[in-house]
Amino acid sequence: MVVAKLKPLSVSAKKLWKSKMKKVLFGSTILTATVALSLSTSSIQAQEKAKPLQISVGGFFNSVIGFADQSDSFENDTGTPGLEPGYDSFNIYNDSEIHFTGSTKLDNGIGVEVHVELEADQVSAGVVDDSFMRLTGSFGDIRFGSTDAVTSVFANTAPAVGATGPNDGDVGNFIVKPSAVSATADTLLGTGNIMKVTYLTPTFNGFQAGFSFEPSDSDTNAMPVTKGDSGTDTTEYNVGLSYSGKMGTTTVAADISYKEDVGTDANSITGIRGGISLGIGAFTIGGSFKDIDHAGTGIEGTSSSLEETGYDIGAQYDFGNTSVSATYLHSSMPLASGTTGDDEVQSLFLGASHNISPGVDLLGNVTWAEWKDEATTDASNNQGFAVIGGVGITF
Repeated sequence: MVVAKLKPLSVSAKKLWKSKMKKVLFGSTILTATVALSLSTSSIQAQEKAKPLQISVGGFFNSVIGFADQSDSFENDTGTPGLEPGYDSFNIYNDSEIHFTGSTKLDNGIGVEVHVELEADQVSAGVVDDSFMRLTGSFGDIRFGSTDAVTSVFANTAPAVGATGPNDGDVGNFIVKPSAVSATADTLLGTGNIMKVTYLTPTFNGFQAGFSFEPSDSDTNAMPVTKGDSGTDTTEYNVGLSYSGKMGTTTVAADISYKEDVGTDANSITGIRGGISLGIGAFTIGGSFKDIDHAGTGIEGTSSSLEETGYDIGAQYDFGNTSVSATYLHSSMPLASGTTGDDEVQSLFLGASHNISPGVDLLGNVTWAEWKDEATTDASNNQGFAVIGGVGITF
């Protein structure tokens, strides 16, 4: 067997080999670094995707003061001499909420959001207002939790600016509502934020539909007691349709919705509401209505009926950082007692707002309101004027 002997490398060959090996090692080092950097970047991106949902904070804070004058006969007649109430002409209150919102998007494109609203005033003692989870995507918008019904989500009302308005329930903080008056100063339906599920379809050419289902009107986690002879809870159903878009140069927002409460005869009602808002240049005009009928057997047309009708109408003008408005509301509740006639409330709001800084507005109103009971007893009827001012902050 012949064994070939390898000749030793020449000096020049050794130098060439070393040079090539250096290049290979250098290239390998760069490749390794590149791969490591790529893996590191992928790991960071994966960690970023895996981060928990981040919570943001927002809300509003309104501080309101006002001077009001009640009807003299209302203050001086209680039916019990020596116990007549006397109301100061000055009042002050805050209306504030802190909102916690967090959202993320899943790999399949579905958006997940949580939303919690905390009442921030001392009088509310930190009560949680809305608290719900929302899923959004090509299928629409689904909400689970304590939140508004679709009739409130879609609701358009008469335009109003200032420290108070016809649908916020605050006019009674200045012009006192007698306890005998049952009529409500609003045109809304389904405003309670009890546990429910709400679904809103995607928007098609400006139109959107939705429904809400509230198993029980009780603020509890217990099973609803809605059936049987001793059922005490009420189930609420809401359906609605809204439109938002432009017709020529006019901006249009409108809604129509239906509500049905199913429970005991005393609490079973049906209701319908609608509203429209038209924006024409610097002007906005609009209004809304509600009509509630009693559906319970033997209740409709009696003094126990919850029947009620109401409407509002108004106009607003915006110029620069300032807006002014005039709004009127009327609501009546027939047969609220055995006395013939209607419980009524009517109010007129002249309002103004002026933006002085991003998120900070000066607010003001001159307001008149009248609360009327079927009975003519002075203690059950009141009317008055109020001059109201405040500062509104959103964040």
